[in-house]
Amino acid sequence: MDQPDSVEDAELESLLPTRRGDSEPWHIIADRDSWTQAQRDVFGQLVTILDQDHLAQLASERYDELNDSSTGGIKHQLNRSRATERLRRLMLSIEWDPALITFMSTMAFEILNKRNLMTYLHLLRCLHYKVPGAFEVSPFLEISGTRRTINPALKTWVLDPPLRRDTSFRSAVPLASAVEQYLFVLVPCEFSWSSSHLRRIADKLASRWLVETLDFKMGMVEYSALTRQFDEKIVKLMRKHPNRKIVLVGFGTGVKMMVTVAMKRQFAALVFLSMILQGKSLTMESSVVPKDMAQVRSPSLFVVGASSKQCPIPLLEQARQGMQCQTKVVVVRDSDECLRLPLSKRSLVHLTQNTSDELIVGEITQFVEGLDKPVAVTPTDAPRVHQPQEQGQPEQEAHTASSTASTTNDQSAAL
Repeated sequence: MDQPDSVEDAELESLLPTRRGDSEPWHIIADRDSWTQAQRDVFGQLVTILDQDHLAQLASERYDELNDSSTGGIKHQLNRSRATERLRRLMLSIEWDPALITFMSTMAFEILNKRNLMTYLHLLRCLHYKVPGAFEVSPFLEISGTRRTINPALKTWVLDPPLRRDTSFRSAVPLASAVEQYLFVLVPCEFSWSSSHLRRIADKLASRWLVETLDFKMGMVEYSALTRQFDEKIVKLMRKHPNRKIVLVGFGTGVKMMVTVAMKRQFAALVFLSMILQGKSLTMESSVVPKDMAQVRSPSLFVVGASSKQCPIPLLEQARQGMQCQTKVVVVRDSDECLRLPLSKRSLVHLTQNTSDELIVGEITQFVEGLDKPVAVTPTDAPRVHQPQEQGQPEQEAHTASSTASTTNDQSAAL
């Protein structure tokens, strides 16, 4: 039998209800009780998440033993955070379905061994801290079809936030109500969304929202044919998800396709990542024409690299003035056309590429969540600048004077 490895685990163990646990393998029970395929999938993925977390903890402990180090506490928190992210992705994949969540929790309390059940409760506790709104509509702490109930003290333990608070990620986590409203569509571009250029951003979006990726070969196909193909796929997604608002996310050459479709269709929001803007010194078939941008009526977020030559900030500001919709600009400090940070800059500003991408996704999340809120009309709004501080110091916000003024546009500057 697994022994509690901390005072907190000992407290949790005392709150566990009497249950069937430590019995037959779950797949044998699934066969006997005739589980549906959806029930098998969700519970099987949950067990995989719990087993992976256990193996990661064992690896961390073994590493400390071999190297005579004491990094176990930090690695334990990192491993648990990763497991919580995997659990949240699992919930997103089933669209937070209450019936499946009730079934999953019921079976967790019924047949999981003590170690995995305690891990599951730890993950629920972390998940509640990250996405508290999810617990208002998702029955994680309800058991159906059984005479057992969850101890109120155990519910209190789960709903208490962890003692070590990390507020850095909270602003980048969407509320459950927003997750249920929106569908993010990743527009095809010159790179695959699973490539090294875009995979990290795509994964971070998928961990927060329901995401559909439209990757198809662009090759030598004419632009008009690609646009028609993309528009047809958008229509299919609208029919598949009639109750969701669609947010288009375009990158590079895909932005042109996104703008063309958005000129005739209204979307919840458009996200322009590393767009190519047509100017006097840059004319390409895939570049976006300012007059086309003026016909867009959907709220638009522009994310550009500070060193980008394909979309100079002054030129973007001129084009933005002609748009009759809510807009916002995020300038990623020291990044290039592809929003990548050169290695020399990373060490200089103490910022990794992963952190930069995390900040970008956080800005996207805040922009989309703010769509349902009234927009304050402030002509003299200054851009908000995220300035990386010396290593070990918290990030602070600085303000600079805005060079442009608009009653419909908001400018947010560098990450």
